[in-house]
Amino acid sequence: MNRSAARTGLACSILGLLPFTPAGAADREMAPIIVTASRTAETADETLASVTVIDRETIEKSQATDITELLIGIAGINLSANGGDGKNKSLFLRGTNSNHTLLLIDGIRIGSATLGSPSWSLIPLHDIERIEVVRGPRSSLYGSDAIGGVIQIFTRKGGEGLRTSTEAGYGTDNHYKLEGSLSYGNESSRFRLAISKEETDGYDVRPAIEQDDDGFDSLGINGSFSHKFTDRLELSGNILRSDGENEFDGNSFSGNLTEFIQQSAGLALTADVTDGWKSTLRFGESRDFSKNFFNDTFVNKFDTQRRQIAWENSIDLNDSNQIVAGVDYYKDEINATTDYAETERDNKALFGQYRYFGERHDLQLGLRYDDNEQFGDQTTGNIAWGMEVMENLRFTASAGTAFKAPTFNDLYWPSSPWSSGNPDLVPEKSRSYELGLSGQHAGVHWSARTYRSNIKNLINWACTDLCTDSDPFNDFWQPSNVD
Repeated sequence: MNRSAARTGLACSILGLLPFTPAGAADREMAPIIVTASRTAETADETLASVTVIDRETIEKSQATDITELLIGIAGINLSANGGDGKNKSLFLRGTNSNHTLLLIDGIRIGSATLGSPSWSLIPLHDIERIEVVRGPRSSLYGSDAIGGVIQIFTRKGGEGLRTSTEAGYGTDNHYKLEGSLSYGNESSRFRLAISKEETDGYDVRPAIEQDDDGFDSLGINGSFSHKFTDRLELSGNILRSDGENEFDGNSFSGNLTEFIQQSAGLALTADVTDGWKSTLRFGESRDFSKNFFNDTFVNKFDTQRRQIAWENSIDLNDSNQIVAGVDYYKDEINATTDYAETERDNKALFGQYRYFGERHDLQLGLRYDDNEQFGDQTTGNIAWGMEVMENLRFTASAGTAFKAPTFNDLYWPSSPWSSGNPDLVPEKSRSYELGLSGQHAGVHWSARTYRSNIKNLINWACTDLCTDSDPFNDFWQPSNVD
């Protein structure tokens, strides 16, 4: 019998302050367009999910230095940090683990195949247009990792005409930023190129280990283009890259300096096949690279790459019925100095979703089948229902399942006197339920949600029965599914 890890919570949020207008069509026109909750465009008041949208204006007003600072205060999100700029930071969505939130950048999955979670603090904030936070399980649309929810980052694109911009900033700890961009656009083509440079001496995070400042420097590049061949066919592409060095307090095993690269690149061909059928073929690659040193002596290297292909289709059967369906494929590859028993795996998936938009009632049904080369197949689903209780007051109810695949570290970390992976691990699985109430009154959008998530087969790295000596170098660590 598997022990379940239960997460129960109540989340309340004010979605935004808007000038007061009469209820009806005007309210819907002001609602932001989102795509993450259902893999197709819909307004925030149409979605049945719990969603927060952070636009460019909000990003600029926040004065945040990285994405985690920007997300502080968002309902359902908790954060922890191991230091300042560039240091390891963890995000917890709805009480789930830090590796239970899927991160997308312009539709491309981001994260380390060895660690199982993204490096949030290494993603440059300067050229982000908006962020969509979707709370609740979304494995029925995206597969592994989306137990707590999905966060998608959309980078800035070129606009009409020729535009340039420059920014500079300086602060304590000899911290400076330089940013510049160039963009151009006309009726058929657009492009944008932006470069940012950031460097700081940092401060001493753990003086008891090493008495020195822990600096950080990075170079960020964001490029994008789009071209409309016709009114119905468009090609677009983007790349977001950050590379640099990150100092931290460590030892000869972990190192105290990391050379890193975080990169996401994608190419998409979008066609309006008919007036009600939009089809997108997307190719992408993400990379998580780190090379670690201790006092200039090489320690280890981890380089993970994920190549991705997706075919997405949104079909409007009529004004009230819509189908979203497609195929996902991605392949993880590892190049590391650590000798893993397996260094690659692929995942193939089919997904489908049905949406009904009624005058008072809305319905969403989703189903996805994943076939993973390492641990077999997984089937996940979701159901959500919404009802307009009265004007400007809506009730929602939903249930969904999700899963998290074991990482390469979990499965294949080489056996040593101190630790070993476990190739017999199975994926973590969750089942979630949610009730919500939302509305708009006097120009204020508000939402309240209560939810419960049960997670079984949690993967836990723990010290085995051999850990009886007070000397930590005699301890032996290995992951297992919690029974």
